[in-house]
Amino acid sequence: MLAITLASLLALQADPSDWHPDDIRDVTVGLRLTGLGGQIDGEENWGEFFGTGIGLTLGGDYLWKTSRAGHAGVYARLSYDMFDGEEADLSDDLGTFILDQDEMSLFKVIVGGKLRQSFKVFFLEEQLGIGMVHYSSVDTTVTDDLGSFDAELLEGGVEFAFEIALRVGFYLSKAPDAPTLSMTFAYEQNGKPDLGDDFSDVDSEQQKNFVWTLGASFPF
Repeated sequence: MLAITLASLLALQADPSDWHPDDIRDVTVGLRLTGLGGQIDGEENWGEFFGTGIGLTLGGDYLWKTSRAGHAGVYARLSYDMFDGEEADLSDDLGTFILDQDEMSLFKVIVGGKLRQSFKVFFLEEQLGIGMVHYSSVDTTVTDDLGSFDAELLEGGVEFAFEIALRVGFYLSKAPDAPTLSMTFAYEQNGKPDLGDDFSDVDSEQQKNFVWTLGASFPF
């Protein structure tokens, strides 16, 4: 009994290099929640026009060992997010308008580099990536004192994207090919989308978003 207990304690204290592979290749699937930021017309926020985004992500990593418990490498990721439209106010020289948006979708491709530090059963990763984001076109219903009319809020199109992220994960076993569960906290910038012709005089910023992702990774 004492021998079993000692063996268990030694296993818990084992150095990560004893059971982490030299190279890590895995595929990650995840669920994303996105809060929109960045201003429209210097006052309103993108988050006032659209609700919290819900999306899916699929990515892959290739990391090589750089120290006893450290890895570095590259990653690629696809993500798709949907945002319900919200009713929001927008003001100009002619007065205040009420806009009721349709839903918006974002499709993103990101590639970048990452570092991983392993601490027994869990790990930390720092990620930095660039890529492209595709905005869907979005229609809106505009209401003012004279009535309402339909307009195009976003034309849609492709813009530059950037992200920086911190990922916290847990190894589900000590096997070299063990799957992992993780949470990722990211700050993302999406290039300024093109507004519709009816809003050509409105000055908008790029989106500055905060994203939380719950993911599962499977080595191959």
